[in-house]
Amino acid sequence: MSGAGWRRVKRMDIIQATADDIEALIQLRLDFINDFHPHDADDLDLFREQLATFFPPRIASGQIVGVLGYEDGRVVSGALLDVADVPADCARPHGKRATLFCVHTDSAWRKRGFGAQIVAEAINICRELGLDCIDLEASNAGQGVYAAAGFVVGDCLPMRLAL
Repeated sequence: MSGAGWRRVKRMDIIQATADDIEALIQLRLDFINDFHPHDADDLDLFREQLATFFPPRIASGQIVGVLGYEDGRVVSGALLDVADVPADCARPHGKRATLFCVHTDSAWRKRGFGAQIVAEAINICRELGLDCIDLEASNAGQGVYAAAGFVVGDCLPMRLAL
């Protein structure tokens, strides 16, 4: 097929992260943070130190699931899922949900459909885990990708109190 509106989307290699991918997960998180809220080197070092202790036990237990997309032998896109058991309710009858966060594509690789591929794989993993739903907070840049994947705006407005 060809013509206006059509573009060829290249498939990248996508993996579910293991303990061997901790450094890639740390870099994904740092790149995500720095893209939205640039920090100085000291802050990034502090974040790196915390993430180095945060990821290993949570990847091992399955609480955090990392999805990494490779192109030309390096990570160019990825996302994280925080998987949790919660009290059952109408939206989560089995009490199983995930929060999708840190969806990021390297700026040199954007507009190629890689973010959409990462989100699709994250959704597949959640289905395989038997989860009830996936929550997320969308940036303006990602809103279209999430809507195309089937996410809808919920009834509740996310709120936060900084302590």
